[in-house]
Amino acid sequence: MNMDQLITKETARLARKVHFDYPGDRFVDGDDTLHMVDIHHDITNSELPRTSAVIFSQATMHKGLRDVYGVYVHVDCNAGGWMWELERVDGTFAGRHFEYTGPNGCGEWEEYEDALEDGLRAACEWVMEQRWFKK
Repeated sequence: MNMDQLITKETARLARKVHFDYPGDRFVDGDDTLHMVDIHHDITNSELPRTSAVIFSQATMHKGLRDVYGVYVHVDCNAGGWMWELERVDGTFAGRHFEYTGPNGCGEWEEYEDALEDGLRAACEWVMEQRWFKK
């Protein structure tokens, strides 16, 4: 399990929509080009144009969603592969799960990180539906 895997460009853009402003050393611009910043300087979404988004680790995003919005992606495994569901930090179900939409024959994911990534995107969409962030 690689806890340092970076989120995808698509997930970075969703994170920006929910005002996720953690620092990172990479960002994607409006033309879908990936950029690295100076090794001694991290950048946040508030420092970038609206068409750009910071790319950070899955672990950072997971912790941020938990700390700011009280929701986390619970990833689990069975014989068919990896799956996810969204839960609130109080242990209650947030009303969304993977619904067998994964790429393998069982509708799940072969890799933990791929299931987590899909769950992180779903968590951002859930937060937008809840409208818990400032516009």
